[in-house]
Amino acid sequence: MNRRVRIAEIMHIVPEEKDAFLDRLINPDEETQQFMWIHGIRRQYFYEMGGDMILYVFGYQGDNFKKDMEALTTIMAAKDILIAKRRRDVPIHELTTTNWWAPLKKAGSNLFDNPLPDDVDETEIEAMLSQVTDRVSVGTFDFAYDEDDWSESSHF
Repeated sequence: MNRRVRIAEIMHIVPEEKDAFLDRLINPDEETQQFMWIHGIRRQYFYEMGGDMILYVFGYQGDNFKKDMEALTTIMAAKDILIAKRRRDVPIHELTTTNWWAPLKKAGSNLFDNPLPDDVDETEIEAMLSQVTDRVSVGTFDFAYDEDDWSESSHF
């Protein structure tokens, strides 16, 4: 059974190693790329989260996730691409001196299918919602949004 899943992890990279580490992750050699593809890695994304944190998201397509990840770990560790320490919790005294990564637990998802009824015109819904938005002043909210927030996220 060939399954598809999306994996997300947060990585902390020691500041002086961050640029080189990201370069190795984003630009692996051709042999490594081929090995990753054979073992199910698809569509990798790397997002800087501020500070030294990186959000790593990738798709996996295959039959045996554990076996594929073990094979990938072997070759990528040999090529000095991976972080040696995989931790969910890192002692405070190690946070600034240790590279580490932690898997994220999926909280949920939505909007995989069109929620609009087949017999409803989208302009009718838009008109109805505009009546609601006319009553709410956007200036009363503190949005943490900038133009780049959506530019990279639209791949999903």
